[in-house]
Amino acid sequence: MTKSVNKLNNDNRLSEFIVSLLSKEDWKNVDNIEFKRKPDQSDLKKYTPFHWFMQFTDVFEKGGFDIIVGNPPYGGNVSKVEVETNKEIEISKPNIAKIFILRVEKLIRDGGYISLLAPKSLTYASDWLNLRKRILTELLEIYDIKEGFKDVLLEQVFYISKKNYSQSFYRAKDFYNDEEPIQISKDIIDDTLYCDLLTKDFEIISNIVVDQKLTDIIKTYRGLPLQQFVTEAQGQNALEGRNIKLYGLKEPYRKYDLDQKLTKSI
Repeated sequence: MTKSVNKLNNDNRLSEFIVSLLSKEDWKNVDNIEFKRKPDQSDLKKYTPFHWFMQFTDVFEKGGFDIIVGNPPYGGNVSKVEVETNKEIEISKPNIAKIFILRVEKLIRDGGYISLLAPKSLTYASDWLNLRKRILTELLEIYDIKEGFKDVLLEQVFYISKKNYSQSFYRAKDFYNDEEPIQISKDIIDDTLYCDLLTKDFEIISNIVVDQKLTDIIKTYRGLPLQQFVTEAQGQNALEGRNIKLYGLKEPYRKYDLDQKLTKSI
């Protein structure tokens, strides 16, 4: 097969060979192109179909490529034929990047590595959910690169996966942060694929997603009986709702007069 295909390529007769393979029953859909009549040479020249197994016969005799690195186009229109052909992931919104990702999966050999740029919506959007679950199984690492290119407003990630390889965790980080990647168990991923967390962020999330009560994480006390001991004068810092901000605290603090409380208690 390799020898015959290479000869066709060398003789510039590949398109003739493709046409000859088309039977009366299967000519209507070729490479996801809808034809209203049986295709001929002019159709093939117009659509310039690329047949991977013929162009890289030696590669596919060994199962596919060892490594694929790419930056698929985003947005664009997905034809009805492409939606039907890839119905296993239920493409709900037109985005040609999904088609490219699926195509890459078919071109890589078992144990081969994939590294692709993708819209950050891959990690959280509902219309990416089915493909996200599919990628998670073989995912090794994912990095948030924000708006990685000049004049590109869309936030992006890049991920690395290994075909037909499964492990219980993946690594993730904000690409521009100096911290080491965080190791995240795949068991805690239900919907959103975490990819841009610092260590302290992930510690908070880990406590939230585990089946715990708030009192298992922090000690809280009912505030009303203690309000009479909070003053603007002296004592220990009193932590109130007004002092809470995202991932930290803010001043000024009012004071909690512990000595006065103990005196009244006695």
